[in-house]
Amino acid sequence: RGSFRWDKAELRHDPETDQGRIFTALRQLETVRASQRIFRADAKISTFDTGSDRVLGVCREMEGEQFLGLFNFSEEPVRVFLPDGRWKDMILRTDISASEMEVPSYGFYWLMAT
Repeated sequence: RGSFRWDKAELRHDPETDQGRIFTALRQLETVRASQRIFRADAKISTFDTGSDRVLGVCREMEGEQFLGLFNFSEEPVRVFLPDGRWKDMILRTDISASEMEVPSYGFYWLMAT
Protein backbone atom coordinates (compact mmCIF):
# COMPACT_ATOMS: atom_id res chain seq x y z
CA ARG A 1 0.00 0.00 0.00
CA GLY A 2 1.43 3.32 -1.05
CA SER A 3 1.41 6.64 0.72
CA PHE A 4 -1.84 8.55 0.69
CA ARG A 5 -1.88 11.24 -1.99
CA TRP A 6 -3.13 14.29 -0.09
CA ASP A 7 -2.56 16.45 -3.16
CA LYS A 8 -5.07 14.31 -5.06
CA ALA A 9 -7.50 14.32 -2.12
CA GLU A 10 -7.59 18.13 -2.16
CA LEU A 11 -8.96 17.98 -5.72
CA ARG A 12 -12.26 16.65 -4.30
CA HIS A 13 -13.33 20.26 -3.74
CA ASP A 14 -13.02 21.09 -7.46
CA PRO A 15 -16.15 19.91 -9.35
CA GLU A 16 -14.22 20.01 -12.64
CA THR A 17 -11.91 17.15 -11.59
CA ASP A 18 -12.61 13.41 -11.50
CA GLN A 19 -12.00 13.52 -7.75
CA GLY A 20 -14.56 16.32 -7.36
CA ARG A 21 -17.23 14.57 -9.43
CA ILE A 22 -16.75 11.28 -7.56
CA PHE A 23 -16.73 12.98 -4.15
CA THR A 24 -19.93 14.91 -4.96
CA ALA A 25 -21.69 11.76 -6.18
CA LEU A 26 -20.67 9.80 -3.08
CA ARG A 27 -21.88 12.59 -0.80
CA GLN A 28 -25.23 12.54 -2.62
CA LEU A 29 -25.53 8.77 -2.05
CA GLU A 30 -24.64 9.21 1.63
CA THR A 31 -27.30 11.91 2.00
CA VAL A 32 -30.01 9.80 0.36
CA ARG A 33 -29.05 6.74 2.40
CA ALA A 34 -29.02 8.65 5.70
CA SER A 35 -32.46 10.17 5.03
CA GLN A 36 -34.27 6.87 4.35
CA ARG A 37 -35.22 4.36 7.04
CA ILE A 38 -35.35 1.60 4.40
CA PHE A 39 -31.53 1.47 4.73
CA ARG A 40 -31.66 0.61 8.43
CA ALA A 41 -29.96 -2.62 9.48
CA ASP A 42 -33.25 -4.22 10.57
CA ALA A 43 -34.85 -4.00 7.10
CA LYS A 44 -35.66 -7.30 5.42
CA ILE A 45 -33.19 -7.87 2.54
CA SER A 46 -33.53 -10.28 -0.38
CA THR A 47 -32.51 -10.62 -4.02
CA PHE A 48 -34.82 -10.90 -7.01
CA ASP A 49 -34.56 -12.07 -10.60
CA THR A 50 -33.93 -9.15 -12.97
CA GLY A 51 -34.02 -11.36 -16.06
CA SER A 52 -30.25 -10.98 -16.52
CA ASP A 53 -27.35 -12.71 -14.81
CA ARG A 54 -25.35 -9.49 -15.32
CA VAL A 55 -27.59 -7.34 -13.11
CA LEU A 56 -27.98 -7.94 -9.38
CA GLY A 57 -31.41 -7.10 -8.00
CA VAL A 58 -31.62 -6.33 -4.27
CA CYS A 59 -34.89 -5.70 -2.45
CA ARG A 60 -35.19 -4.08 0.99
CA GLU A 61 -38.52 -3.97 2.82
CA MET A 62 -39.50 -2.28 6.04
CA GLU A 63 -42.78 -1.14 7.55
CA GLY A 64 -44.63 -1.17 4.22
CA GLU A 65 -41.84 0.50 2.26
CA GLN A 66 -40.00 -1.25 -0.57
CA PHE A 67 -36.63 -0.44 -2.17
CA LEU A 68 -35.07 -1.99 -5.26
CA GLY A 69 -31.37 -1.76 -6.06
CA LEU A 70 -30.29 -2.68 -9.59
CA PHE A 71 -26.53 -3.11 -10.13
CA ASN A 72 -25.08 -3.83 -13.59
CA PHE A 73 -21.76 -5.67 -13.38
CA SER A 74 -21.12 -5.72 -17.13
CA GLU A 75 -19.62 -3.33 -19.65
CA GLU A 76 -22.83 -3.41 -21.70
CA PRO A 77 -26.15 -1.71 -20.91
CA VAL A 78 -28.70 -4.34 -19.86
CA ARG A 79 -32.50 -4.28 -20.06
CA VAL A 80 -34.10 -5.70 -16.90
CA PHE A 81 -37.59 -6.44 -15.64
CA LEU A 82 -39.07 -4.64 -12.66
CA PRO A 83 -41.59 -6.09 -10.22
CA ASP A 84 -45.10 -4.72 -10.67
CA GLY A 85 -45.62 -1.29 -9.21
CA ARG A 86 -44.65 2.34 -9.51
CA TRP A 87 -41.14 3.42 -8.64
CA LYS A 88 -39.23 6.62 -7.97
CA ASP A 89 -35.54 6.96 -8.78
CA MET A 90 -34.06 8.04 -5.43
CA ILE A 91 -31.07 9.79 -7.03
CA LEU A 92 -32.65 11.58 -10.01
CA ARG A 93 -36.05 11.90 -8.26
CA THR A 94 -37.97 10.84 -11.35
CA ASP A 95 -41.00 8.57 -11.53
CA ILE A 96 -40.76 5.20 -13.28
CA SER A 97 -43.89 3.32 -14.24
CA ALA A 98 -42.41 0.95 -16.83
CA SER A 99 -42.19 -2.80 -16.29
CA GLU A 100 -38.62 -2.83 -17.59
CA MET A 101 -35.70 -0.45 -17.85
CA GLU A 102 -32.14 -0.26 -19.11
CA VAL A 103 -29.32 -0.19 -16.57
CA PRO A 104 -26.21 1.47 -18.05
CA SER A 105 -22.88 -0.36 -18.17
CA TYR A 106 -21.48 -0.62 -14.62
CA GLY A 107 -24.41 1.54 -13.55
CA PHE A 108 -27.02 1.23 -10.87
CA TYR A 109 -30.46 2.46 -9.83
CA TRP A 110 -31.92 2.97 -6.37
CA LEU A 111 -35.70 2.79 -6.68
CA MET A 112 -38.37 3.29 -4.03
CA ALA A 113 -41.95 2.08 -4.38
CA THR A 114 -44.46 4.92 -4.54
